Amino acid sequence: MRLFVQGEGINEIEVVEVEADVTVEEVIQKAHSLGLPFSETGQEIWVGFEDEVAALEHGTQLSNGDLDDRRIHCHRCHEVKVSVWYNNLKTEEGFSPATTVKRVFEWATGPDGFNFSPEDAAESILQVMGGSEQPASNVHIGSLVEFPNCELQFEIVHRDRPQG
Repeated sequence: MRLFVQGEGINEIEVVEVEADVTVEEVIQKAHSLGLPFSETGQEIWVGFEDEVAALEHGTQLSNGDLDDRRIHCHRCHEVKVSVWYNNLKTEEGFSPATTVKRVFEWATGPDGFNFSPEDAAESILQVMGGSEQPASNVHIGSLVEFPNCELQFEIVHRDRPQG
């Protein structure tokens, strides 16, 4: 069965083959072979499905139906504290490392964030603070941080529109 993995040290989505009824521990072993750092501090690896808050319990066995077209994330950070800036104002929230940039953007521009109109949201994008990186909407925020720094800052900027 195919498994789609992203996580700390695994910036691109990796497709790996696993046996049916794979365990969370076996997923972690596969993630280590893809670049997930080992925990020297005994920090338990967080494993969860894309855009879900709850971690999968270690010892859980995942069947084919659990993994159909779903991405899984592995990280030493169990939560990523996200700060989003817009017009010198900041809003903050904690997210699972498997949260997509799209989900953070929806929160930041929605009623719990800066409450953008649909038109303003359509003209905006998240950019990593202090640089020019604008991660794709399907990127897991955990792939943008490395333990023990489990914090991420974005700013909302206008999308570049090609002229012509």
